[in-house]
Amino acid sequence: MNKEAVGGSTPRTRPSLHADLNQVLLEQRGKRIHLGELLLQNNKIAKIDLISALTEVSDIPYLDFAFKSIPQL
Repeated sequence: MNKEAVGGSTPRTRPSLHADLNQVLLEQRGKRIHLGELLLQNNKIAKIDLISALTEVSDIPYLDFAFKSIPQL
């Protein structure tokens, strides 16, 4: 993930990202929902960008099991 895309205000990035993040943080207050879920629901971040950021911070690779089938016993 490009670090400028998260915190920068270059012409290539969304200048309102800081305000968007503050809005989502206020929305999250008092709720039992992950910040990433709110960012995705409000279309503030693309899923691939969230995955990249979480993988970078946690050093744990993301595995999407949404399309994996469970073997029948």
